[in-house]
Amino acid sequence: MKHLSYALPILVATTLFAADEKSTSDKEMIQGTWVVVSVEEAGQWRSGEVGLKAVFTTDTLTFQRDKQDPMQMKYKLDSTQKPKAIDTTHEIDLGKLILQLGVYSLDGDTLKLRLESAGKPRPDKLETKAKDTSVLFVAKRAKNKAGR
Repeated sequence: MKHLSYALPILVATTLFAADEKSTSDKEMIQGTWVVVSVEEAGQWRSGEVGLKAVFTTDTLTFQRDKQDPMQMKYKLDSTQKPKAIDTTHEIDLGKLILQLGVYSLDGDTLKLRLESAGKPRPDKLETKAKDTSVLFVAKRAKNKAGR
């Protein structure tokens, strides 16, 4: 009986920790800085030194390329769709919102994000083919100064 009294708190703590781990939403997991390692456009891959970062905050996505002005947009995730969906909005002309629909996947420290051109329907896969007007970004989570 004594052994059971020690096991019960451990079981409860393990269950609570697992529930907390599973409750982390994509919205929370996507936040941070991502380094784009490759880009696919019209079925053609570019990899290596892309020079592009994606920074996600609670509701804003900012693309930053070396020595260029950053491009900032609002985003919304819908992880219930298959594939998971992302909607982005940004302004090019003052007061004129542009909507881009996309899909994404989050797998640990790897993010795949495919955004379609404005006015086009949401893509249905995380890949492009010839004559597509969307772009697929593959990014790795940026490591902080501690190496994590």
